Amino acid sequence: MSRARKPIGILLLAAMILGVLPLSAVAEGLGTAHKYFGFGTIVLAAATAATKPGNVDDVELHEGLAYATAACALTTVLLGTAEHRERFDLSDGLFTRDNVHIMLGTIGAIALTAGVLAAAGSYDDDGDKMEIDTHAGLAIAGAAIMTIAIIDIEW
Repeated sequence: MSRARKPIGILLLAAMILGVLPLSAVAEGLGTAHKYFGFGTIVLAAATAATKPGNVDDVELHEGLAYATAACALTTVLLGTAEHRERFDLSDGLFTRDNVHIMLGTIGAIALTAGVLAAAGSYDDDGDKMEIDTHAGLAIAGAAIMTIAIIDIEW
């Protein structure tokens, strides 16, 4: 099977991982779900990094975790936007605590997702990995930026 066509197993694994996250938090409110999905994104990002090819033999595990991490990151941003959109306020300046959290979280989620999408395009038509691959740097930077966003708002 060509690397360009991902097996359905990767998507199923991503769905299973997302199902493990505390979805009951949604019943408590979007803000609580936003918080748990944010923490979940960082945990999934760490698991994705730990399962990179070379550390484990199962490339599909790494790919599935990567897709789950990107989905979790984007869900975090969507939930945060739905619950806290009024907190982005420029009246006190751009660099208030809430504004920094929102900007870092959004930029981090975009970078992390871009890294996952770059990995999907880093194989040639024969399924062989291409020599130039920047996906890890993008994904790691995105996860680090999202972690800083959590630290900024929590402490």
